Amino acid sequence: MRFDDAKIQAIILGRRVIGRSQFPGTSDIDIGVQLLSERQIDLARFEAQMYLEAQAKKVQLPLLTFVQIDPESLDREHQRQVILSAFVDMDTSVDLPPDRRPTFFRNIEEVRSLDSVLTQQLWEIYVDWQDVVNPRLNLTEEEVGELVASLKDEQTAKVILAPLDRETLTGLVRSLAAQHPTLPTGKSSTLPK
Repeated sequence: MRFDDAKIQAIILGRRVIGRSQFPGTSDIDIGVQLLSERQIDLARFEAQMYLEAQAKKVQLPLLTFVQIDPESLDREHQRQVILSAFVDMDTSVDLPPDRRPTFFRNIEEVRSLDSVLTQQLWEIYVDWQDVVNPRLNLTEEEVGELVASLKDEQTAKVILAPLDRETLTGLVRSLAAQHPTLPTGKSSTLPK
């Protein structure tokens, strides 16, 4: 089987299905979210780098110095670029191929004008959608129980969790929450009654 086979293409298109989410802070505006291709992620990184280079030039600083002043600036701009491409207009996007879907935001300046809380909420919607389309952690019920038990010890938890970056930690918590067995009442089966 080759990459251009219909079966492979169907799998790829299935992963590009549009999810529906409420725009943060509203209950009456729906937005679509789609998983980006590697090419789109690379372009988002490239656009973020070019933006930072332009900003450094404006303030007459070398890029390295500019980034040292605000080490998270590249990550923030990369997230904005991803948000621009990942969120689509639900009214016109559902039946269109991934490369023809109109984005929810008209341009990157609209995304940059959002406050930091809203930007983070949109980023988390995208990360959540990644987990829906491609769960990053699949543990058996027994493995979930073992991991939860090991995290109860503070020293063990620090050893396990300290080296993980924020996105990995967020994905881990979401995956554990989604897989952890619950009682019919919705209470965790491992919590005291």
